[in-house]
Amino acid sequence: RREATVTTMTESTVFFMESDDFQDFLFFVPTLKDRLLQSIQDTDFANMFAQKIPIFRELTPLHKYRLGVGSTRVKIPRGTIIKEEGNKKNQNFYIIINGEVDVNKGGKFVRKLENGDYFGEVGLVSLKANTATVKVSDTGACTCLAIRPQVFQSIVVDEPAIAAEISIRLLGTGSRLSDILNHPLAREAFIKHCEKEYAQENIDFWLDARILEGIEKRTIRKSVLKALGVDVPAVKAEKNRLLKERVEYIINKYIINDAEEMVNMSGEVREELLEKINKGEYSFNMFADAQKEVYNMVEADNFTRFKHSQDFQKEVLDKLGRYSPDRASYKMENS
Repeated sequence: RREATVTTMTESTVFFMESDDFQDFLFFVPTLKDRLLQSIQDTDFANMFAQKIPIFRELTPLHKYRLGVGSTRVKIPRGTIIKEEGNKKNQNFYIIINGEVDVNKGGKFVRKLENGDYFGEVGLVSLKANTATVKVSDTGACTCLAIRPQVFQSIVVDEPAIAAEISIRLLGTGSRLSDILNHPLAREAFIKHCEKEYAQENIDFWLDARILEGIEKRTIRKSVLKALGVDVPAVKAEKNRLLKERVEYIINKYIINDAEEMVNMSGEVREELLEKINKGEYSFNMFADAQKEVYNMVEADNFTRFKHSQDFQKEVLDKLGRYSPDRASYKMENS
């Protein structure tokens, strides 16, 4: 019985081996068999843990499986400092398989973590310094599954809303503006906040410019289009028409001097955009500099107030559920 269905997403070259041949191969290379079995066990172990860890509740079963595949088993000698308070060197997330570690904060012992516990979750979504020192117990080595931030980000790269929710729940008032803008519920609350401060046009512009950038990313290989009998030149012409239409919409609504919702930006950036329009130089990322200016301005002004407002607490944190390692005692739910 097949355990799964495998479908190629792009044209692929595949190496295959008959089951009997593979068994013979493993017989003559027993070390490889042991490594494969260990890898499968580690993947299953990490996948099982991901089902129970609160911060991963938003991940789909596929994402949790990928998290397991991307984990690495590490055996750490007794007495080793895994994470040091105030240090940014090790941002990995760890799940303890066997052994114990001591957590110290400000030079004082906080708690002991053991089999099934985890630590380092903030490092998955933030480059902030470690908030505590984690040291392997002096009584023996510790075996963990380690997940690097790069692995986690690669897993959720196609699901920005999921990554944003995890970040918001973990970081709370330390959340980033990018997380708020990537999460539907948080974005809606922030837009309402900006409306109260008469600054909604800045967010509207930034979002419209991002939609424009997204159009460029909607690509299908020419070979696929031809195979489907699609007129490739017609598709390209339609994309260019849509580009011109969206650019002119953004220019007229936010950029020109008598714009309906004129956005505050430097004169240099505004003039550069108007000059490109006059020359007919359209591109999907032509508003990148203006976006950056508006983003930085909103982040330093409106967003700073929003993070410390009742709107953020009630409409975002209370609804999403603020994650607290201290509350969870670093243990998995139902463990």
